Amino acid sequence: MSENVNTRDAYPSVFTSPVFWAVFIALILGILAWGRLTNVRTYDFVVTPRSGDAQVDVNVQLGEGIVDIAGGADDDALFEAAIATTGLAELNTERTGDRVTVDLTYTRPSWLVNTLFGRSYAQRHWDIFLTETMPLALNVDGGIGGISLNLDDVQLTALNIDGGVGDLDISLPAPPERYTVAIGGGLGDLAVSIPDGAALNFELDGSLGDGDIVLGEAVDADITLNTGAGDIDITVAAGAAVRVTVDAGFGDVDLPARLQELGGGVYESSGFAEAEAQVTIAYDGSLGDFRVLEAAE
Repeated sequence: MSENVNTRDAYPSVFTSPVFWAVFIALILGILAWGRLTNVRTYDFVVTPRSGDAQVDVNVQLGEGIVDIAGGADDDALFEAAIATTGLAELNTERTGDRVTVDLTYTRPSWLVNTLFGRSYAQRHWDIFLTETMPLALNVDGGIGGISLNLDDVQLTALNIDGGVGDLDISLPAPPERYTVAIGGGLGDLAVSIPDGAALNFELDGSLGDGDIVLGEAVDADITLNTGAGDIDITVAAGAAVRVTVDAGFGDVDLPARLQELGGGVYESSGFAEAEAQVTIAYDGSLGDFRVLEAAE
């Protein structure tokens, strides 16, 4: 009678070899390490002015990382950007008459690539510099990571920020003309500084996070706040002419004692109608406290 031979015992599978698995694991780790070292792409963009350019529209679609947007572009540039990211950034420029439109777009990598090969947010950055020599409108499509906008010296005509995850810190300018600011959605805390003498319409819609808005002296502002969840503090100059309309949900409301209640959730400072600079605040909140504070004299 012939003896049956188990070929699997006679010829052990390579997959059971410790050497195979050691080499396999080392290869996988090497691929991951290589990906982390080489996956970040860097971009340097510059838009230079041409004769006849008089106003700029800048549209920025952000990805992941730390974002700094400020004035201070070189005299021979309308827009400058230095970016390090895992996705694909592209810049397009169009001119219509005296208006220049700058579009910075971003394509995110797949979730798997971003998870396996993505560096930390601290290693991804967006440094953007804007011209201070001509009127400029800025539209920002938020990404993931903190955003800082230092627009002190920008001739801002409009600022629109849509969504995003991360804290948002904005320093606004006081150009000669009134301008608009609209912030929609977003998850994270908000800090806004409005300088002396600024004139603007400001709208915050649907944010989730705390907000701190500080107004300087002689600010003329129409402020509309439709918030989701989070506390909102607005600090006005001492003695500023203020009118507040409140429709609060679940949360406390704290207003300066000098504001007179007119009924229907409306409160107003004495002499408001005659004041040259007026601060009008309309608050519609769901969850969170709302406070109007006065700066020390």
